[in-house]
Amino acid sequence: MRASVGDRVIDVVSRFTSVPKRNISGASSLRDDLAVSSFDMVCIMTAVEDELSLDLGSLGDVSNLETVGDVVNCVQGQVERTRPSGGADGSQAGERHDSKNRIV
Repeated sequence: MRASVGDRVIDVVSRFTSVPKRNISGASSLRDDLAVSSFDMVCIMTAVEDELSLDLGSLGDVSNLETVGDVVNCVQGQVERTRPSGGADGSQAGERHDSKNRIV
C-alpha cells in the first residue's frame, strides 16, 4: 500500500531540509521551522510532482503556502482534481500517462 499524500509530501520536505520526518508535521512552518527559501519551495514542489506523478504547474504562485499542511492540502486538492476516483493512491485501471508518467 502506498503512503498517503501527506506522508509523501513530508518525505520530500525532509529530503530537502534534512529535518527528520518525525520532526515535521502539518503545523510546521516552512520558513520559520524548516528554513525553506522560495527556491527550496520550487524544488520541493517539483519533487512532489515527480513523487506523485502530478502536474502542479497550474497552481501558479505557491509563495502563500506557509505550513507543510498548506502544501499537503494544495497537493491533495490537485490529486482529487486529477484523479477523481480509483484506488487508495487515486489511480485507476486503464488510465493514460504522458512521457513523464503523469495522468492525461
